[in-house]
Amino acid sequence: MTGVQTCALPISDISNAENISQDSAIDSAGIGIAINQAINSAGITTSDIDLLIPHGLGLAEHDKAEAKAICSVFGEGVDKVRVLTTKSRIGNCGAGAAAIDLATAVLVMNQGTIPANLNCPNQPEEYNLNMASANISDVDIKNALVSCYSYGGQTAAMVISKWR
Repeated sequence: MTGVQTCALPISDISNAENISQDSAIDSAGIGIAINQAINSAGITTSDIDLLIPHGLGLAEHDKAEAKAICSVFGEGVDKVRVLTTKSRIGNCGAGAAAIDLATAVLVMNQGTIPANLNCPNQPEEYNLNMASANISDVDIKNALVSCYSYGGQTAAMVISKWR
């Protein structure tokens, strides 16, 4: 297995990224903060991210807020970042979802294949996310970003990089 360097938000930074109310409403600001802080902590830029695994809950309001945050962070380069959702395959595994997303990112990095996004026919077109509907082989993923949040207000993101 290829080694990975990990870079995560310190707990104090995660608490600063909170922006989801207790009533399950979601605001994209907290997600954007967590993504920005993870990228900055990794010492890279948005153009260095090759793969993004968002929380991707499959609920229109949540997915639009998350897409808005992703677009605000990546700007005009958002269409260059490949996006892979896992919950469309396995559902929401609650507290374990982020660990599954992280393991998926490592597998994609090591195997060089991004699986197709399943069950995502109605993605918001206004956000121009690069979500493949077929497997993509022979890709070299150097940096992947995993983003997750909970209904209780915690938002976190982590960048993993191939060992150099």
